[in-house]
Amino acid sequence: FANTTGYYNTFAGQAAGYSNTTGYSNTFAGLQAGYANTTGANNTFAGMNAGYNAGVALATITDGVFLGYSANASVDGLSNVIAIGSTAQVTKSNQVVLGNASIAETLLRGAVLLAEMTPPAAPAANGMTLFLDDLVGKTRLMCRFGSGVAIQLAIEV
Repeated sequence: FANTTGYYNTFAGQAAGYSNTTGYSNTFAGLQAGYANTTGANNTFAGMNAGYNAGVALATITDGVFLGYSANASVDGLSNVIAIGSTAQVTKSNQVVLGNASIAETLLRGAVLLAEMTPPAAPAANGMTLFLDDLVGKTRLMCRFGSGVAIQLAIEV
């Protein structure tokens, strides 16, 4: 193990946190979980190979949560990321990924609350943008076209 001045870390599992040098406040549980992390901080990786990508050394991820077999990131240096599920993979900072490309259906139980959003400006000509709009306490899924016209999309339940 390479830990030199890292602190407040918990590593459980063969080669978990193996490359950590100065990373701190990490919890890695599972075979090779967080294996390549060197300086990343405030992470929770749980599952075999969680936070480990054989093609890219994930050495500096911060504020990351990887839960599940090989849940990881496609690039290093990301922050504020969450990947949940077998081989779920985030691709940029401030991103949440639930499941992998094989997932056919996602069920969310109970109320699903969406943060208040400001409608985007009109997209470039021939483009369209989807956004949520709140009309008197009722959330609507809207589509804004390149012309600036916005319409409500029908949702079948």
